[in-house]
Amino acid sequence: MGTLPEDGRHRPFAATGATLASDVRSPAAPDPLARPLAHFFAHRYGGALSEAAVLSVLCFFAGVALLGSSHAAGYFYAASMFIGAPVLAALRPWQTPVSLPVRLYAAAYLGFFTLCAVEVLFRGATPAVLDSSGRLLLGFFNGWFFYLLLERRRHALFSVIVLLAAAHACVAILTTLGKGIDPYALTLSAERLGGHAERAIPFALMHISSLGIVVLAVVDQLRPDHKLWPLVLATLLIVASLLASVIGGSRGPLLAMPWLFVLVAAIVWLRLGPRWGIGILAAGAAGFLIAAGLVFQRDPQSLVLVQDFLFGSWSEDWTDSNAGIRLELWRLSLRLIPEAPLFGHGLAAWPEVLRHPVLDLAPDAFILGFGHPHNEYLNLLVKVGVIGTALFFAPKFIALAGIRRMTTTPSSRIHAMVIAWFVGAHLIYGVTDLYSEWTTNTLFLGVFLGMMIWLVPGKDEGGARDGR
Repeated sequence: MGTLPEDGRHRPFAATGATLASDVRSPAAPDPLARPLAHFFAHRYGGALSEAAVLSVLCFFAGVALLGSSHAAGYFYAASMFIGAPVLAALRPWQTPVSLPVRLYAAAYLGFFTLCAVEVLFRGATPAVLDSSGRLLLGFFNGWFFYLLLERRRHALFSVIVLLAAAHACVAILTTLGKGIDPYALTLSAERLGGHAERAIPFALMHISSLGIVVLAVVDQLRPDHKLWPLVLATLLIVASLLASVIGGSRGPLLAMPWLFVLVAAIVWLRLGPRWGIGILAAGAAGFLIAAGLVFQRDPQSLVLVQDFLFGSWSEDWTDSNAGIRLELWRLSLRLIPEAPLFGHGLAAWPEVLRHPVLDLAPDAFILGFGHPHNEYLNLLVKVGVIGTALFFAPKFIALAGIRRMTTTPSSRIHAMVIAWFVGAHLIYGVTDLYSEWTTNTLFLGVFLGMMIWLVPGKDEGGARDGR
């Protein structure tokens, strides 16, 4: 985006400094996106594209904030894409240099979408898989939109990511607390709660992921003479998330919390010294153990069964517990993978996949009543093989690969921490459950990771310099 008349009356959206010298407009051709906030509140300025930009952003924030909590999220998100399309075109994205990590990211998800299209055309998969995989690509375009709208200033984009995460975390956690606690008796009103579709486990992954972004951004504000409010606010946020996790009874997402405490402790160590860092890590470990003790007591055999699985002591008695059912599904998955290692058995429903002759299950086998193997890695390896699994996870590792360059610039180190947290949380969660087959979760992943990838600089940039 370019500048406007030199009198300074019009400034680009969220601009705080000079615009790109390579794209300066003359006073005779005013920027149609100038001062969108002013246009939104004072229509006398005119400028339909500027108003569309603001309306698109507002709808986008509403849609993402409500993800998982309300069906209205989809309508707001669709409206933001529809309204923002002409704005993105006006920003001339085809003229913007795109770094290698971003190109690789887009190519990987495009490859995954293409693989899903092939599954639909030639292997009988339901067209619904195109909706799910397509949402990952939509998130990439969301990141492109904001990257251009903020004039390629990465610190401004990071601020948007944090605000977006804060909006989602607040709505999601308050929704869980509101549904899960009886305000009169102050007791739990149900055993498992979370999300408008009662999918407590993947819903919890979303609010833990978004809350972690906010916590890391808050802790990054720590200074030796300015440490009280960041520590208090971060503690309150973590306690609220742990409480929501206990209400939801979700073990998988809760397992990601120690990774957040490690990253928080690392930031505190850098800001305040090793004693503070160790203290924060110890406090986080205590909070996690308390929450885990409450959640894991539903299935006290879990640790013993996992140990048996790792050492090959498999038993038919596993289906007597929730953890045992998961492990039985994993065992069956490991038998299926060698039968079609490259492209898998197809994206059919999980019970159909389990009817493969190599398993020789009875037609009325109890295990056929489950919709997936409760493991992201095994689910993808069974259904789309090594090729599809590599394409699905490649964008996450592409984002992680750029972290080393980002840490060379102190001001962008927090960007690296947030990417490490978000990707790590999903990788950890994938061990005990999956998110790739929930459309809300794939949109959530696509939006946040699709915006974060634009924070990653190319190799020729060195550190993540702001705005370039």
